[in-house]
Amino acid sequence: MNRTEFPGGKWDNVLYAQNYPSFFVKIYHILTLYNSMIKNRLYPLILFPLISACGGAISDSQNFVPNKVPVFTRVSSLLWKGGSLYEPLSSDEKTSLISNMTFLLKIEAADPENEGISYSYSSEQGTFTPQEVTASGTSAYFVTDEDMSAGEAVSITVTATDSVGDSSDYNLELGTVKPVPVLSASLSSTSSVTTGTFTSAGGSLNIYLSADCDGQYQTRIVTAASAASPGMDYSNFVWNYTKGDTAQIAVSSSSEKCKITGAGMYYVWVIFVDAIGQEAARCMTITAI
Repeated sequence: MNRTEFPGGKWDNVLYAQNYPSFFVKIYHILTLYNSMIKNRLYPLILFPLISACGGAISDSQNFVPNKVPVFTRVSSLLWKGGSLYEPLSSDEKTSLISNMTFLLKIEAADPENEGISYSYSSEQGTFTPQEVTASGTSAYFVTDEDMSAGEAVSITVTATDSVGDSSDYNLELGTVKPVPVLSASLSSTSSVTTGTFTSAGGSLNIYLSADCDGQYQTRIVTAASAASPGMDYSNFVWNYTKGDTAQIAVSSSSEKCKITGAGMYYVWVIFVDAIGQEAARCMTITAI
């Protein structure tokens, strides 16, 4: 069996062309050729393929263009006023948000690479209906929570995400929760009077109530002085109040709203609760003779 001589002037005693597949022989040729180049210091021929490959990678990195996130082009919120009527919040409404207010949100965004966009909503002050996707964006309804605090900021975060997974956020500030109600209660329609006397047998006295917001009111009668309101008793009657009105509460032995029978000193609490459950109260000291 003949041996095969390879470049370098040496006889190979291991590989025999007749006994091994040509693939291995070619590999041996390549390795032997590189060995010969190294011995003869032909480094440029060795480095050229490596430099060419690295050069291609460097060129690719220099030409890399980062993905651009979606850009919001429209963000609007309208307050539902009933029926099919939706209007922007007035300046007063923006500082008097209450629970169960419904807003219609309309959002649009554009992607610089014309990639598809998906939207999501989040808020700590309310809940959303399932969004409706339109040709240009999305729309959804937002309803404010019942558990909110006076002065709390109500905001919505909208996220637009492209098909690559990159996203941008838009923070929509709706306004702030209304402050604690301001209640006025007096035994006089023209001045602040909190003490009064009436004849329990056939006599009467009036309490005049007004507040700076809609709500409900009730009177509670106690016989011991207290600095703290007894709170609203929803097992008994409550009456609705509309902002701007003056409610008149009759105090008598037959009154539906404030009934006092028998002589003595009574402490009449006028309790008012607004639309988010915030309470204000005033105490009248009434002597029945």
